[in-house]
Amino acid sequence: MKPFGSHPGRWPTAALATAVALAPLSCGAPSDDAEDASDEIETSSRALGSQSPYGGAAWAAPGTIQAENFDNGGEGVAYHDVDSTNLGGAYRTGGVDLQSTTDVGGGVNVGWTKPGEWLEYTIDVTTNGTYAVSVRVASHGSGGTLHVEVDGADKTGPMKVPDTGGWQTWTTLTHSGVALSAGSHVLRLAFDAAGSNGYVGNVNKVILAGSAMPPPPSGTLLYNADFENGAWPSGTTFEQCASGRIKVYSSTTKPPGAPAPRRGTHAVAFTVLDTDVDPCTPTGNPRASAYKQGLLKPGQEVWEAWSLFVPSGFPSVPYFMMFQEDYGYPFHSTPPNGFYLQNFDGTGNRFFVTGDYDPVAKTAVRVWDAPVAYGVWHDWLVHRKLALDTSGFLEVWLDGQAVTFDNNSTHLGGQHTMLAGATSANFGVIHYRKAGMFPVANYPNGLTLYFDEVRAGTTRDVVEIPPP
Repeated sequence: MKPFGSHPGRWPTAALATAVALAPLSCGAPSDDAEDASDEIETSSRALGSQSPYGGAAWAAPGTIQAENFDNGGEGVAYHDVDSTNLGGAYRTGGVDLQSTTDVGGGVNVGWTKPGEWLEYTIDVTTNGTYAVSVRVASHGSGGTLHVEVDGADKTGPMKVPDTGGWQTWTTLTHSGVALSAGSHVLRLAFDAAGSNGYVGNVNKVILAGSAMPPPPSGTLLYNADFENGAWPSGTTFEQCASGRIKVYSSTTKPPGAPAPRRGTHAVAFTVLDTDVDPCTPTGNPRASAYKQGLLKPGQEVWEAWSLFVPSGFPSVPYFMMFQEDYGYPFHSTPPNGFYLQNFDGTGNRFFVTGDYDPVAKTAVRVWDAPVAYGVWHDWLVHRKLALDTSGFLEVWLDGQAVTFDNNSTHLGGQHTMLAGATSANFGVIHYRKAGMFPVANYPNGLTLYFDEVRAGTTRDVVEIPPP
């Protein structure tokens, strides 16, 4: 929880300054003193019949406004709520419903929002300009609509809150091109219509971004394995024949021969021995894999990214070695789109991608290839539509450059991108290869591929890995 009175600035009266001194500087639940301080400030404002910034100073724009820090002034002045009870019981008294949030940065969010409710914030725009207005939202089930006003003028039009998958699963809505003049203004966050769940949606913050502050990425991150907490995301499924075949490491504890992480302080090693086969994996070919089961659905457009490191001295691969696939039940054939490396023409290992999947023959063919560069991180970005018929498509970028497929286009359309009969597909990375290529007698420690920044989302913005 954000400390009460954490917004910098002067307090307007000595009495209010005393109230701030009573507030705790901790992240736990508000103490009675904190609630008393809040009551004193808000009561003082109501007694004066005035509206004033929460914390004493207007919120700077460009900048971030935490949703729970609406102005002092009370019901009908600084906010309107359909009831007089704080249903979440957090942070402040009054009718606005507040609860703790697990969004990035923690703190408090506004919840239980109903049509007709609104919140106001006094802002100080530093310079004339055009701004992007972003609202951080979450909803379990399809949410409703909201809009943002400045000085009584609607600046965004309706902003639709999507089904983010949970009340604490967050995404960002952004409306660009909002002209604001320098000086003091009142921003209103207005809740217009409820969704199928009966509410508009949870709100964590409003962000005003100008030319000096780019807007936050729009879209929803569906899966994020950046390993910065030393582990995989919750719900990840693993296939490995022994503990440690899939090993997250840090920049200070990396195994011999492992690269520094592509980004941040952690990455992961996938080590496979030729004996890593059935029954400890599902097939007679050695493999180790990590994936989010059932993440992808027919008709969905998804963006995916991962970084791959093939170490220097990596041997020639005479048959297939796969490192990424979107795959799942009914498991009856090769994946419609796979990402591989192989020395298939005798000139050295090459990356290649498969497509043009035939659901009757259950086969796919190479649609692009390029030489492997060793000892460096390769950043992959993929945009695809999941389809059981030919309405699917595939687009791929390698190290920031769009690849041109065999159809002489960067867009591979007309694609079956899911197995016939599939209702979902898994997303993840894999080290999967033909058995017998690297026998244990010659490779007693197996072969290792390295991954970092494995993610999937609804837009390019939320998954793309910035250039090194």
